[in-house]
Amino acid sequence: MSINILYDLVIEYGYFIRKNNKDGLESWNEIKKIIPPIPIIWTDKSKLFYEQLSSIGVNTFESSEEAKMSKPEWERHHYLLQHGRIIQKNPEGNLVRLLQIAYNTGQFKYELEKEIYPKEQLQYYIINELNKIYTFLQSEIEFPRELIEGIKGLLSKKGGSKKNKSIDYYLNNYIDNYVI
Repeated sequence: MSINILYDLVIEYGYFIRKNNKDGLESWNEIKKIIPPIPIIWTDKSKLFYEQLSSIGVNTFESSEEAKMSKPEWERHHYLLQHGRIIQKNPEGNLVRLLQIAYNTGQFKYELEKEIYPKEQLQYYIINELNKIYTFLQSEIEFPRELIEGIKGLLSKKGGSKKNKSIDYYLNNYIDNYVI
């Protein structure tokens, strides 16, 4: 079974949590408990994202208080920044951190529905394919198959089961509003 299935499932979990206004940190901690820290190798490209994201106006502060902005505005930056920050803070990659990127991708996916991201940030996201696992993961890895059922169980426990539109749908739909 492909790691892509697991990655996409965690994206859906993150999307569901954000869309239904569930506690994001609590929900991530629940899923994190069942993910084994299997080593992975980050792609060279992904190691550059943190500095590049800050150069296109993504806020790099650790909290809304530190950034002196509202929590919703800070979270908008946070979901995008996590695509680079996770790698920067965890150079020795593992499955937990890879799936944390997927979780943040799901939350970012929900924020896309609001059409609040500046063109430059959205262009960067699309051009660098930050919604794709192969952007971050250098090679396929083995993982316990029961992990998929565990994540499906958590999603079901939270009240989710419906398959949502893919993040590609949102990116393609949203990008139509801009000339790139």
